[in-house]
Amino acid sequence: MSSPPPPGTPAERPGSASPRRAPAYGQLPTDPPQVPPNPGLATAALLLSIVPLILTGIAGAFLGLVYLIDTRQGAPRRGQAATAVVLGTLGLLAGLALAVVAIVIGVENSEQRAAESQADGSDFTWTEVADLGVGDCLIDGVADAGWRLKVVPCTERHLSEVYLIHELPAGDFPGRGATVGAAEDVCYDAFADFVGTDYDHSVYTYWYYHPIEEDWPGDREVVCLVESPWSEKGSARGSEG
Repeated sequence: MSSPPPPGTPAERPGSASPRRAPAYGQLPTDPPQVPPNPGLATAALLLSIVPLILTGIAGAFLGLVYLIDTRQGAPRRGQAATAVVLGTLGLLAGLALAVVAIVIGVENSEQRAAESQADGSDFTWTEVADLGVGDCLIDGVADAGWRLKVVPCTERHLSEVYLIHELPAGDFPGRGATVGAAEDVCYDAFADFVGTDYDHSVYTYWYYHPIEEDWPGDREVVCLVESPWSEKGSARGSEG
């Protein structure tokens, strides 16, 4: 039978580990306790990686990777963290692929428009709005500082065509609202007669130039133009488009 331990010595139970001794004064512990990562980090990483945005996918993959590095096998929610890393990485790759495709398509469309403009817009004539006539075709509706537009033969590619010139009644300037309203009405009413299809069922749209107070009463004309959604050759008159 063993003798009792001397005074001041802690007793040990059979099969138990030796009690941890407190470090001496001024000495740091040799094995400080480890704080496990918060399992909520894995959940946050998974939620971020599910959102279909590149930045959130990157954040989700990063948080998931941090959680995996700081935990051991069998730690809670490691599966969520691993899923976040996979989904975030796939989302990033998909976003980069879409960006590349968009850039390629944009460059091709730009080159195509430039080629069409060079091939079909070389014979245009600068024409002032006041000198436009019914049947004139315009490359586009962009006027320069002198209110001139690019007029081309309708056999060449163009976007717009003049289909009505209407002169408003003489008298005092009726105001911008009344002028715009009158232009809207006359252009809408004349659209179906020119195109052959009513406006609500047509692929074409229309726009117009209306008089302004500074030019009134010398200029009282409303110029109505039918516009195609794409550059085309030929007149819209009677096209039933």
